[in-house]
Amino acid sequence: MLVALFAAALVAQSPPPADIVAYTLGAAPRVDDIARVSIGMRFRGDADGETRIRLPFGYAGETDLHRNIHDLALETPGEILNGDAPHMKIIRHPPGEMIVLNYEIRPDREGDPHADALDYHRPVVTQTYIHLIGNTIFIRADHSPGREYSFREHALEAGWPLI
Repeated sequence: MLVALFAAALVAQSPPPADIVAYTLGAAPRVDDIARVSIGMRFRGDADGETRIRLPFGYAGETDLHRNIHDLALETPGEILNGDAPHMKIIRHPPGEMIVLNYEIRPDREGDPHADALDYHRPVVTQTYIHLIGNTIFIRADHSPGREYSFREHALEAGWPLI
């Protein structure tokens, strides 16, 4: 129920201008003691009704970062299809539609982060610690280079600084 309310809050935001990709980050409710971060993404889809998106894949020697993406959901009419690689997806939608995606970042490794495991280049989400690097958590549309981006936090717990 809390996840549904959080998703509804993300969708209820006013749409960004057509040339802006808007991200909203928030703490998602913990389930089974698994910490998670929710991300909402809004952007204008391609005019032909098919928009390719890239999940995070590699950064600073790390690979398979798409494994941290969970519960990818399209809130607008259409469907998400697999692309030609695990980190590639295709969204089919009404032409030029405002696309709303929601997803969660969850840890893909157990335990506390360790520098010798290169955890500082991966998303780390624990009960007491969140470490996120943009290239490792944000899905992007193939047509988004040159667009403006906006970022805001939503529903972070008191005491969590956003740096």
